[in-house]
Amino acid sequence: MGIDDQIRLIENRLTALEKDRSILLNELKGLRAQRDEQRPVMLLGRPALMKAPESNEEKADLFLTLFRGREDICPKRWENNKTNRSGYLEDAQTRISQELDDQASIFLNKT
Repeated sequence: MGIDDQIRLIENRLTALEKDRSILLNELKGLRAQRDEQRPVMLLGRPALMKAPESNEEKADLFLTLFRGREDICPKRWENNKTNRSGYLEDAQTRISQELDDQASIFLNKT
């Protein structure tokens, strides 16, 4: 067997190994995706989102789960003109000031 034959043999073997590696990497990627779907990542005691919500319905569901059960908090929209980003923050001040106004008016009406 000559040197050219040995080179061709090694090149063929490397091509086969690259093909096997590609197949194994795809299989590994699929298995990791299955594992991640079955096992949610926990963040602050609750399952974390693996992807950002895309539809308006998903966004509304996320918003409702974040503020569920919080009667003392109202959403307040924010916008950043420099980065063209926007979102919602919890705004407890509005609700608290409304409650204080209600309490003050009750107190003033009694006196």
